[in-house]
Amino acid sequence: MLPSLINFKFAGDGMKLTVVIPTKGGYYREKSLTYTLQSYLHQDRYNCDLEILVVIDGKNCEDTERVEDIVERFKVCSSLKIESIVYYGSNPVWGGIEYLFKNTDYVLIQGDDELAARTKIRVLERIMEEFRDCVLQLPVFERTTEPRFMPKNMIGQVNKYGITSNFDALPEDYSEPFEIRNLASNRVMPIDVASKYNLENVYLWRGYGVETFLAFLLNRDRVKMYYVPRIEVANLHLQAGRSFWTGQLNEANYFASRKELERMIFEVSLDFHAVESEILRKALSRLANFTYIAWMFNDVELIHRILRNLIEGRGYFSRLNSKQRFKLLQKAKEVIAREYNIFKLKEIFKHYEITLGTFHSP
Repeated sequence: MLPSLINFKFAGDGMKLTVVIPTKGGYYREKSLTYTLQSYLHQDRYNCDLEILVVIDGKNCEDTERVEDIVERFKVCSSLKIESIVYYGSNPVWGGIEYLFKNTDYVLIQGDDELAARTKIRVLERIMEEFRDCVLQLPVFERTTEPRFMPKNMIGQVNKYGITSNFDALPEDYSEPFEIRNLASNRVMPIDVASKYNLENVYLWRGYGVETFLAFLLNRDRVKMYYVPRIEVANLHLQAGRSFWTGQLNEANYFASRKELERMIFEVSLDFHAVESEILRKALSRLANFTYIAWMFNDVELIHRILRNLIEGRGYFSRLNSKQRFKLLQKAKEVIAREYNIFKLKEIFKHYEITLGTFHSP
């Protein structure tokens, strides 16, 4: 059971929690970063020692000084402890963890375009008291969807449909944390745990799936991971640099009024006609990298489950028609051969390519 929120000694007493926000800057990201920082300024009362570390991706940021200026201006006009560093490695999250080692108790990984619910820290510090040695995954709601209600066994698991996330979903009538086997951003880790896994050494094509690779490492080492199915600790993904679409925004929510959210979304979004669909690009990264991760951890059966998922058009791949799936499979096989050079994995892809190709034969 979760600790009661009434008459409970604050878990935050003496605890230091650092919010790590990696960013590569750019017009839309810089606007969204400002809103992300403001969401922590407007938090309900909490007791932990809270600080924010913005990690600027020095390899990909066009103007690091401009991002540093955003942080400095925010520091002057707020009461929060906040600083920025420029990291020139491949993984800014690891850069932040490495910088903080021995100087904080917990790290909260936060996207630079995600608003934190106003209750996030107050509720989270109580939950951390019970799950202090565990990794906590918190919900991230997409602005294009209402929070979905899904079965507990479909959220953050490795199931018969492959590797799933669905971290914008909440199990209906369920508020207690439960174990999961996958991760995303908006997660809390004890610094002693986080610092054991050098994400700088993880190479994945396009950088997609690093959190899943980390989850497999944690599973290997039997570190418990829990999903906290509560909107009070959620983020709202503004999706900076993507096409504008508000969906159905509830004025009485944990993030902002409908008017404020619409203003923010307009400011961080591209024109709708300027952006092509990202579905195929994401599907390709997911297919190539998740099968590679499964191979690295000697889970050949999981590779077959993911590919059967694709063949049958289930789960994430259900949004693609059969021709798109066939093309996707071919491209993923090319990525496997080019980026990872694993002959046996390429042969598995070839087998499913032949299977799916029969559906297109005259």
